Amino acid sequence: FINSIPQDHALSKLRENDYEGIIFMECNFKDNKMHIGNLLSKLEVPVILPHANETDKELFPQFATIHPDYKQAWIDGISHLKSLGHSRIAYVSSVYDNGVPNLRGFEYSEFLDFLSANGLYADPEFIIGTNFGSSTTAVRVAELMRMQSPPTAIMCFSDFFALDVYKALHSFDINSPAQVAVMGYCGYPGDDMLQPSLSTVDFEYRKIGRLAVKILNQAEEW
Repeated sequence: FINSIPQDHALSKLRENDYEGIIFMECNFKDNKMHIGNLLSKLEVPVILPHANETDKELFPQFATIHPDYKQAWIDGISHLKSLGHSRIAYVSSVYDNGVPNLRGFEYSEFLDFLSANGLYADPEFIIGTNFGSSTTAVRVAELMRMQSPPTAIMCFSDFFALDVYKALHSFDINSPAQVAVMGYCGYPGDDMLQPSLSTVDFEYRKIGRLAVKILNQAEEW
């Protein structure tokens, strides 16, 4: 709704509500959302970003930000799969505008080096760059599973990407986790509804929500 009206009008209407603070659930201001950040700044009230990334704090240092250590969380998920005996792990990731996979804080070559150093299979063919809801995911997953030595586990960019992987495996009658384990990343509450339930790296969203309110109530300190 804010995007559908002139920004000066949006600012006026928001001021009319006399808000004492804002909890803004979006992130990635640099991704065509700079105008929203600028608008929130003009309200001159505390703004909390409970689902931020690192660049949001750089762009709007006046906002309070909460975000996990995305790179370490990615490592934790991979390490868990390794602890279960998986070394041939495929990675389904989103892609940047230039087509390079987003590997949660890793540069592409750095990620391959990380895998090699930890005794994990490091082959670019095992890294799928795609988008949530894209038909590319199913095609690439099928290619992986037809390999002579397919992956025994798939690490996903988020739980939503894991949904696409689940659908692909189901369409090919591939059993999870008997034939291939699937690991999500974020801890979305709907994970338990899947069959089988999705294993995931849990960001603890409930804890983050409580923390956001606590930080907002302490706004005079920052």
